[in-house]
Amino acid sequence: MLILPLIFATSSLIYLGLAIFVLVRNRTSGLNRLAAAILMGFCVWSFHDVFRFTPAVPEEVVRVFVNLGAFGWCSFASVGLWFALEYTGAEYPKWLVVPLLVLLPLLFVIKQWTGDLVTGFYLQPFGWADVWSNSIWPDLYDVYCFAEPALTIYMVVRFARTRANVIQRHQAAAFSISGIISLVIGFVLNRALPRLGIYSVPQAASIAGLIWAAGLTLAVVRYRMLTITPATAAENILATMSDLLMLLDPEGNILTANESTLSVLGYQRPELVGRSRGYWVNRTGRRAGFRRFWAGRASRVPRWGSCASRARRCRCCYPAPR
Repeated sequence: MLILPLIFATSSLIYLGLAIFVLVRNRTSGLNRLAAAILMGFCVWSFHDVFRFTPAVPEEVVRVFVNLGAFGWCSFASVGLWFALEYTGAEYPKWLVVPLLVLLPLLFVIKQWTGDLVTGFYLQPFGWADVWSNSIWPDLYDVYCFAEPALTIYMVVRFARTRANVIQRHQAAAFSISGIISLVIGFVLNRALPRLGIYSVPQAASIAGLIWAAGLTLAVVRYRMLTITPATAAENILATMSDLLMLLDPEGNILTANESTLSVLGYQRPELVGRSRGYWVNRTGRRAGFRRFWAGRASRVPRWGSCASRARRCRCCYPAPR
């Protein structure tokens, strides 16, 4: 039965091609490298399934390739979470988190090599099915493989809900929806069914990963995810600049505001977007953050008319609100 090995070989080549494609888009970006690392993990995972789903391959050879494939099926969760941390711009202690994200999958790889995860194989008409040990390590692996991808999807969705940029919302939707479908299908095939003693269904979670890969491809090609454009560069500058800035349309309505503006004035972005420019002036004067802001300005900026240019309004004078 060579259909399944052919499918897994094809999926492995697809993952490899997508990894190269993502790197070519911007090979100097850390996000692109992390996305390529996830895809390469699935590539290795699918490649080892080529041998696992070939009944003619001896069990000893299958064990060797399963141990090698552990670099793929033990690492994708941590690399995915690392990707989410970088994509959302979350603040975290890199000296602590990054080593944990590296050491945790390495621990499971070692446990696989020492026989604490997959201990044997069960021959089926379609190939070899994994038989897991009765120790606590398969349970810990289940928690790891489900919790970290779930946290990754949650972070991306939460990040998208705070963005005013429609493109970023579409990126997150493609990434998260495909990730949820892939996660559920893969977990059922590889972990839930074997725990119920059902080995007649191929453990093909690496194929389910193609659903997430399709979502990532859609986000990259159609919504410019992992691609540096003038629009994304400008948005990154606005998000990180310390000065207060609002963008208005020709009618004077607020299109967006940067993070410094929201922090100082005490607003959430949805409260401002679509409002007229007078809304925040009339409402924010009563807010403590706004009063502190103007108090600081008044302490170092002359009041109206106090400079030499009394005949016209000059840029150095700011009327302090009451």
